[in-house]
Amino acid sequence: MKKNLFNVSLATMFVACVLLAFASCNNAPSKATEENESSIEIEESEDEELGLSRIMYRELDDIAPEDILNNILSAYKGQPVFLDLWATWCGPCRQSHKMMATVKKELADKDIAYVYITDPSSNTDEWEAMAEEIPGDHYLLSKEQFDAILSWHFHSEGIPTYGIFNSKGEQTFSQIGFPGEDVMKAELLKVCK
Repeated sequence: MKKNLFNVSLATMFVACVLLAFASCNNAPSKATEENESSIEIEESEDEELGLSRIMYRELDDIAPEDILNNILSAYKGQPVFLDLWATWCGPCRQSHKMMATVKKELADKDIAYVYITDPSSNTDEWEAMAEEIPGDHYLLSKEQFDAILSWHFHSEGIPTYGIFNSKGEQTFSQIGFPGEDVMKAELLKVCK
């Protein structure tokens, strides 16, 4: 009896650890720091292999959260878009950026817009530093705007969450969690035809 009770307790602890690890990327830190509330001006830096990387913080208070994704995508009309919803504190998000670097290099001849969106749960200084290392356009949105994209458009509660849009702005792919380099490359190639 004691052995069975021990095995049940051990299994319960294992399940609790797995759930805790999964939840760590489903819930942002509860309080944003004061430094996260400051405005960030647009900065541009040149990446020799992949082109221009822009960090953007736009005051979008006049845009309803449910309209924010369409507003962002409108800047990329006629161009396929890879969209990455992430945060600096999310380990799987950070790991996927490293894996996507290979895909980006392989597709460097394609006219794909790489768009990265985060919210105030990301430390601003860390976000700025990381964004300089991740070629693409980076947006820091309000929590309400970020949540609208995450939950209304992608029906997701966790990050990383990805979307791919064709040159007409139609969503062709979405995924919660990084599906792997091969899947991302194949999905991006579909919208480049």
